[in-house]
Amino acid sequence: MLIIKNTNTDAYFNLAAEEYLLKSKREDIFMAWRNANAVIIGRNQDAEREVDAETAAALNVRVVRRLTGGGAVYHDLGNVNYTFIRRGADGHFNDYPYFAAPMIAFLKKQGITAEFSGRNDILVSGSKISGTAQVKNGADVLFHGTLLIDTDMTVLGKVLKPDYEKLERHAIQSVRSRVTNLKELLPVGVDALTVMDLLCGEFLSVSGAVKYDLTQQDLAAIDRLREDKYSAHEWNYGGQE
Repeated sequence: MLIIKNTNTDAYFNLAAEEYLLKSKREDIFMAWRNANAVIIGRNQDAEREVDAETAAALNVRVVRRLTGGGAVYHDLGNVNYTFIRRGADGHFNDYPYFAAPMIAFLKKQGITAEFSGRNDILVSGSKISGTAQVKNGADVLFHGTLLIDTDMTVLGKVLKPDYEKLERHAIQSVRSRVTNLKELLPVGVDALTVMDLLCGEFLSVSGAVKYDLTQQDLAAIDRLREDKYSAHEWNYGGQE
């Protein structure tokens, strides 16, 4: 397994990196990464309906479409993202507990009791600390998620457009996930960057795991994908390949 600590915080680059690694490497991969302020929308979402583009621009929040499905999530530097790419794991596709198990085990080592709940959430004491999603490319599966450390979760509500039809069908209390940051549960001084180091150290201890730094060839290919796709209005607001 290749262990990548990705220190780039550009959301366009990081979503491009996921696709590049999924489609261009043959090894299993774990990558830890962060994005500066960004709303990451699901593969099948309509950004024009979901996101207030004017408010997002005013708040310097990028809107980026990801490969996986699901709803919109907010990323900032207080959130750590993690990506697992498993080769030949299509037999476990949509088996979310299988892919989430290593993160739950990692949290347990930090003294945090977490559990998988529903279709794609990891909870601590009933509150969501990680949302997950996955996509398949041939026989390979990419599984990724958030890990809320010290995230300003008020911004998401400012840039998303309310779905009035949905609010009419369901009381808002029943559709809004309870979310919490892990900062208060971690030792003093443990921030998002520290968690990235801890994660990489955890998975470097797996038999056969090696640290991998993106090469100049990797970076050039990711930059091309960033420019051609992930920073393009057509992808982010049209969802077209």
